Amino acid sequence: MIKFDWNVYHYDYYKRSRNLDVIAQGRVKSEKFFPVFLEEGKERIFKPLSKTKPLYTPYFAYSEVF
Repeated sequence: MIKFDWNVYHYDYYKRSRNLDVIAQGRVKSEKFFPVFLEEGKERIFKPLSKTKPLYTPYFAYSEVF
């Protein structure tokens, strides 16, 4: 069972450990970048919310990832 942590964390984009590069597979090919941060020895991948979908909520963002 997945346990969600609803606390708010602030990350400095410039202090990321690396970028995860992904190429979307579909009719329209696009390259996406997900910043990866180190926290307590674990990598956390941040999925930025799209500017083209301003009504995103955290629940919707989770549904796209899982």
